[in-house]
Amino acid sequence: MGLVLVGLLVVAGIIVAFREPAQFEPGTPEAATQDYLLAVLDEDYEAAHALLTPELQRRCDVRDLDDRYYRSEGKRITLTESRVDGDSAVIDLEFTATYSRDAFDFDQYSHEERFDLDRIDGEWRISDPPWPYYWCPEE
Repeated sequence: MGLVLVGLLVVAGIIVAFREPAQFEPGTPEAATQDYLLAVLDEDYEAAHALLTPELQRRCDVRDLDDRYYRSEGKRITLTESRVDGDSAVIDLEFTATYSRDAFDFDQYSHEERFDLDRIDGEWRISDPPWPYYWCPEE
């Protein structure tokens, strides 16, 4: 039984590891959010910071991303809901991270995040401190 369980976990891990990310229509709030997340996960903090609104760029220091981003062995981010109202949008996501100590001892943690976006000059920008910032000082 234990060997079968380990085999199933390995197969599930391989399937998740090779799963292609969803492709969103360029110019949409979903695509802007995905671009931000991919930049953070790739540790391209300058690119992630550029996707914030100008006001949020002034409040949130790009160096804070490196300090606040907690790396995990596996991460899955799932779009759960998207709402657009004129030039504002809300994107709800579920983050699932996997941590392991060895082949038989791993942990999985899930949490939800909300991304608020505004359309500025035709481009969607993140308008509220998102994961992993969570908070930026007021001006």
